[in-house]
Amino acid sequence: MKTISIRSCIIYMNQYFMGRHEKELMSIPQDRFHINLVFCNQRPDKALKKSRLTITHSTFANISFLESELTKCDFSHCIFINCYFKKTKLNNIIFVGCKFINCKFDKIELAQSDLRYTSFENCYINYEDIKGCLPSESNIRWSICTNLALEGLRAGNSEQYKRFFFEEKSASEEHYLEMFFQRKKYYKENYDTLDRISGLSKYLYSKLSRLIWGYGERIQNLILVIVATITTFSFLYRAQGSVFHLTSLPLETQSLSYKESFYFSICNFLTISSDFSSSDTNIRTFTLIECSLGLIMLGFFVAGLFRFINRR
Repeated sequence: MKTISIRSCIIYMNQYFMGRHEKELMSIPQDRFHINLVFCNQRPDKALKKSRLTITHSTFANISFLESELTKCDFSHCIFINCYFKKTKLNNIIFVGCKFINCKFDKIELAQSDLRYTSFENCYINYEDIKGCLPSESNIRWSICTNLALEGLRAGNSEQYKRFFFEEKSASEEHYLEMFFQRKKYYKENYDTLDRISGLSKYLYSKLSRLIWGYGERIQNLILVIVATITTFSFLYRAQGSVFHLTSLPLETQSLSYKESFYFSICNFLTISSDFSSSDTNIRTFTLIECSLGLIMLGFFVAGLFRFINRR
């Protein structure tokens, strides 16, 4: 680990060090309340095996927690800067309101811990390591997953980004549904009738977005929807009978074969002209609907493709 002085830390993030007193982490007694402390440039590593530590509103800078074991500790509203967590065992830890900056997390064991209102900057914990400790409150889980998804994306880890992104979407949908039903006191006190309607509409839109293109992350879903749409309309055109005519022979009506109806449907979906036309009201209505759906879905496809390429 790179060694940094307290002076360098103060210059880098002055607000996290002013008014706090430097201490040795290994010397902190258990079962006592500690506040406004600074722990800097220490490597307790596997020697740190403690429980019932209560250290709040304090700063940990350049601390190595390699193979450390902590149980039933309270680190509420602490700041962790350039800290190293590898094979660290954290059981029943309160991290409420904590901030992790430039930390490294590798194969940590995190269990029964409270991560409400935590935030991460230039670092993230793997989804597999943190999923069991994500807050149960949907709005809080939504916030932390948004944070971790963005940090995973910045780090170039698209797999972790997707895991947190889909968890974020799941939490947001749960939040919208709670806005509508208002089964909990928090939602009854903070959301009115208009918010309930808004919550329901956002929930339905989110579910539709998931179905159509996986929130923009699963282009293959959108391709399947496009194929299904074109196929469905081709059967509708086929079922209308002899109401079509070739553009070169407007007086001779005919029905379309399966191949011709599929071709006609593709042309309508892509909003390009075909060799067939019709003056039938049903056909004109179907054509208008399919053209509109085609424009929308092609827009989704381009947006999804851009998101995919942009992350590369």
